[in-house]
Amino acid sequence: MLDAIRVLSEHTGEVRRRLFEILVTLPEEEYRRDLGTGHRAISGTLWHMAGAEDYWIGRVLTGKGPMLPDVERVPLPADLQKLWAGLAARTREYLDSLTETELGREIEWHWSSGQAVHFTVGKALLHFLTHEIHHRGQVIAMYRQLGHEPPEVDFI
Repeated sequence: MLDAIRVLSEHTGEVRRRLFEILVTLPEEEYRRDLGTGHRAISGTLWHMAGAEDYWIGRVLTGKGPMLPDVERVPLPADLQKLWAGLAARTREYLDSLTETELGREIEWHWSSGQAVHFTVGKALLHFLTHEIHHRGQVIAMYRQLGHEPPEVDFI
């Protein structure tokens, strides 16, 4: 399972790179336009995706804490890409340190409501990676809705 998680993570990084190549050319108005899906706009959905990586890797799995700064306005794509690069490096470092045995370790986590949940490290990683795939699809749909052709993002 660890090899599959690593391969999926590598693919996720490559797709992010392709998305940012096109998003840096997107007019700011389109980047921030409320399109009524995902987290309303490409900007909000990307920020949510980055925040999820920060949360799951930085808080839940490594305990190293958040890396993303508090912002009033989501950074433009070039700046967001730079911020996200730090998150991605931490994620790669974490994945490189994992063992198959560690994937089975159970975590008890408390949501902000106080509710306790239990899951394995492997399940948390699969959740984080599939969560990004879901929202990446929303970003691609929004990009198309704006009249643009997105890059190829298929796994094969």
